[in-house]
Parts: sequence; C-alpha cells; structure tokens
Amino acid sequence: MKPINFFIEKSESFIEKLNSIKLVEYQLGDTTKDIYGESDAVSNSEYENQQSELYEIKFQIKLMLSEFDNGTLFSERLDNYKSKSFFSNEPLKNSLVKNTQLFLDFLNEYRV
Repeated sequence: MKPINFFIEKSESFIEKLNSIKLVEYQLGDTTKDIYGESDAVSNSEYENQQSELYEIKFQIKLMLSEFDNGTLFSERLDNYKSKSFFSNEPLKNSLVKNTQLFLDFLNEYRV
C-alpha cells in the first residue's frame, strides 16, 4: 500500500479539480427538431463532454481507492450512486466531492 500522504494529496487534488468545474446546463431545446435531426437543434456537446470528464474523474478516484486497504468500502459508495437527474451533472459532481471528502476525513481521523 502507498503511504497515507499519497492518498491525502490525491484526494485533495480530486476535490480541487471537481470544485473548479463550472457546470453547464443541459439544453432541452425543441425535441421535435432533435428527433428529426434538424440543423438548428440545440447541441449538448459541452454538457456531454463535461459528463465524460466527471466519469473519468470517478474512474481515477476508484483507481486510487483500489490501491488502499479497505478502499472497496468507499468504491462501493461510488458504484451505488444513481443520479436522479437526467439534465444536470451537479448531482454526480456533488456525489464525487462528498465521497472523496468522506475518504479524506477517514484518512485524517483514523490513519494519520
């Protein structure tokens, strides 16, 4: 297992990175134009790119947790999270920050 300071520094960097992300809203636009693929239909590529970035950070957090003894407990919390919002990345971002902060609190309280 890597030294505790490694996990503390990585967790802090993940939280900092997540907090620096400025969320974009999903644009509903006109659904009939979306269905028929009309050119003036609203594009959500920025929203989708941001969602991909959040899932990549989630993967990196899980990778870090896999190197920690009993990290599976925290990893399971990440796996069990289900967003109830189809039009916002905020719940996913908040969940990642919350779970990473819980892990960081655990390290600071019980391991250092």
